[in-house]
Amino acid sequence: MVECLPICENIAEVFSCQFKSASKVIEQAILIYENLLEQEEKAHQETQEQLDSQKNIITEKRQ
Repeated sequence: MVECLPICENIAEVFSCQFKSASKVIEQAILIYENLLEQEEKAHQETQEQLDSQKNIITEKRQ
């Protein structure tokens, strides 16, 4: 059983390293997705503002 200890420690270290790597990748993916959502929200807001502006122009022309 004493011989297993270094092997078990190495296995635990490998799993820990892999877990940290996976966590970093997931964190980066979440940040990218959040960025995309923010860009989409901004584009939607700009589109909505353009539509409102066009509606106002049409309303003014009718009067």
